[in-house]
Amino acid sequence: GFDHLEDKLSLARLHQKQKRYDEAAELAKACLESDRFDRPGAAEEAMRRECLNLLAEAYKRLNRFDDMQE
Repeated sequence: GFDHLEDKLSLARLHQKQKRYDEAAELAKACLESDRFDRPGAAEEAMRRECLNLLAEAYKRLNRFDDMQE
C-alpha cells in the first residue's frame, strides 16, 4: 500500500477520474485519518480540503448522502 499522504491523494484523484468512486472514497477517507493533520500548515490544509472534496464527490456519485454527514 501507499504510506505517504501525497501518494494516497494522487491515487484517489486517479480513481475519481476513472469513475472508480468506491476506491476514491476509501482512499480519501484514509487520507483524512492522517496524523499530519494534527498540526496542519498551509500545505496540509490544502490537502485536507482536497480530501474532503474528493470524498464528498465520490459519495455524491455513489448516492451515499448519509455518509456525507460523517
